[in-house]
Amino acid sequence: MDKSYASFLRGIQFSFEANGIPVVFWGSCYSGKERIYIGGTLVSESRTLKFKFERSVVVGGVEYKFNVKFTNYLKCQLQCQLICDGVEIQTQRSNWKPKIAGFGSSVLGLIVGEYALGSMGAPLFIHAFFLIAVMSTYHTLFGKDEFVVEHVV
Repeated sequence: MDKSYASFLRGIQFSFEANGIPVVFWGSCYSGKERIYIGGTLVSESRTLKFKFERSVVVGGVEYKFNVKFTNYLKCQLQCQLICDGVEIQTQRSNWKPKIAGFGSSVLGLIVGEYALGSMGAPLFIHAFFLIAVMSTYHTLFGKDEFVVEHVV
């Protein structure tokens, strides 16, 4: 069975096992694209930008239902529940854990810089460039944030 993971670049993958069959729900953080794999085979592909949705697929006479929702938008917490033929198999949640060292100074620098750019009447693309530069510097100096998937009891 593939491992569950969460990443800004690779997306979020929730991996389950139902009756000995690997079941995977994958979603993109950028495009809203989602894929469902049953037994390693792609069985569904769609796109959504909703914060709470349900997807069902029937494979081999078995209904696999996924309930997906944001539980905490500010912490990037996304929860995925798998229900197989009406029985809950498992619930997993992605959780963003930023590195603490340097995070506060990066946010403070971002706020001060945005205030300065705003008072100068800078165009929108300058604001976007500034945001990317601050976050890139933060990641270079202090390492990547940790994104984990945990089982919900």
